[in-house]
Amino acid sequence: MTQYPKFPDFKELGIEDKAIFDEYFKRYPPTISEFTFTNLFIWRHYYNFKWAILNDNIAIMASPEEESYFFPPIGSNKIKETVLECITYSESTGSGEIMKRVPENVAKLFSDEDKIKTELDRDASDYVYLLKNLVELQGSKYRSQRKSIKQFRRQHEFEYASLTKEIVPGCLELQEDWCNVRACYDDPHIAGEDKAIFDALSHFDILNFKGAVIIVEEKIKAFTMGEPLNAETLVVHIEKGSHEREFRGIYALINKLFLENEWANFKYVNREQDTGEEGLRKAKMLYHPEFMVDKYLLTQLS
Repeated sequence: MTQYPKFPDFKELGIEDKAIFDEYFKRYPPTISEFTFTNLFIWRHYYNFKWAILNDNIAIMASPEEESYFFPPIGSNKIKETVLECITYSESTGSGEIMKRVPENVAKLFSDEDKIKTELDRDASDYVYLLKNLVELQGSKYRSQRKSIKQFRRQHEFEYASLTKEIVPGCLELQEDWCNVRACYDDPHIAGEDKAIFDALSHFDILNFKGAVIIVEEKIKAFTMGEPLNAETLVVHIEKGSHEREFRGIYALINKLFLENEWANFKYVNREQDTGEEGLRKAKMLYHPEFMVDKYLLTQLS
């Protein structure tokens, strides 16, 4: 019988863990969009996150639906050894793919390993843009965005406002409406996103991210939220707009105004991955990313 080393006890991720995660992210500034406490916390129910300290790193295990795998360790101490220990633990539980969302610098540690396969996960790779480009929208390549914003401004009187606790209920109302139209609960991932948005807005005063809304005729018709990822990059986690045709252009508008009003001192904006969805990939490419943050799968070969 194979003997597996003892692994630290895992605990479920809770709001009380914010301080320790924030400290680790401060010490080890992340590049992948998953690595903020806000993002991990609001998706904790969908991914069933559990965590432990391993070799002075944070090890995070995700168990969405019936699969189980690790995220890359947060820290800098014995990273390769820590990954291998996570692999061993995955083997003991019978998991297949052992680690996901692995940044390139960690994946490279295993480029010469015969028993560990590294594979680019294009669907999970992040789109990163020059913030200045998405605010100014200059040149022919941003013609369609400028046109849609101009059309929206011509058709609607609107108010832009920073997100506050007082206007959270209006955001939840828009999200509920959006979810009813899109039949959220027929799709586990979209249902998970709905829960994530609810948790983000419900903990707005604790999580300390920034948000913004577009108000038309005293009703919130779009909202967004984001936070710093590292010293020069912010990450936008959520962006929702009315499904009604008369509000076309509202996504381009809130994206521009949010960056312009809340994040002017940042160089880059990470707008996360496309999850392999063709329409979302096309939309993200239309904003012309400056570069991609590639992520990899690490898989143990038999």
